[in-house]
Amino acid sequence: MRAHTVRLRQGTAAVAAATLAAAGLVAAPAHATLTEGQLLVHYDFSGDLLSDGVVIDRTGHGLNGSLVNKNTAALVPGEAADDSALALPGGAPSSTGAYVELPKPLLDGTTDLTVSTRVRWDGTGGSWQRLFDLGENTTRYLFATPGNGDGNLRASITTNGPGGETKATGYSAMPANDWKTVTVTLDTGQHRLSLYLDGALVDAGSTDVTGAQLLSGAATRAGYIGKSQYPDPLLKGDVDDFQVYDTALSAAQVAELVGEMFRL
Repeated sequence: MRAHTVRLRQGTAAVAAATLAAAGLVAAPAHATLTEGQLLVHYDFSGDLLSDGVVIDRTGHGLNGSLVNKNTAALVPGEAADDSALALPGGAPSSTGAYVELPKPLLDGTTDLTVSTRVRWDGTGGSWQRLFDLGENTTRYLFATPGNGDGNLRASITTNGPGGETKATGYSAMPANDWKTVTVTLDTGQHRLSLYLDGALVDAGSTDVTGAQLLSGAATRAGYIGKSQYPDPLLKGDVDDFQVYDTALSAAQVAELVGEMFRL
């Protein structure tokens, strides 16, 4: 893949990181800079995706997504005045509701991962909707849902089906009808899956799974935005931004994503 450099700027996000550090949630290291090659894919959902179904990867790596059932999607104003977001209608998994399919090369050769998305969830449509669901099937996956069967925000990872899941779970659902950033990091060195909401750590669990292990050689895609590997409801809400890194960002870097990376 071609290198892509992203520099996290100081400003409101740095203040957020400092606030988290003061609360004892994160350490307070010096201003962080991401190095070349770490941002694998970036979708900002601008362009002509409703007509051609192509979700352009803004990194230049060519990892374009595919908008499935594009006729049921819409483009709506994003969080920023000059921004756009992809509105997904939800519905049953067998319906014609729109979702995004991710290209298989996205996870090739990866070890650590950071997956981050800016979403305005509708709050209706049923449990187990997916903000994203990376992986191949119901045996291998990494997902984040705004509300599980208990109504709580959750991220899970496994290569051995639901019985082998590592879970990171909140105490309530992701707030609805408001723009929220959900970030999941996979740190293989620390054997840890971490779930963040708006830059604050929600929960973490222990895992030895790597990014590349989420796919077998038979895989034809790297997963979805807005759709589950299981027969769960499709996502009902608006997606403003989606990014994947081939590194586990630090807590301070995750905090900076909230204020900076979704406004590049």
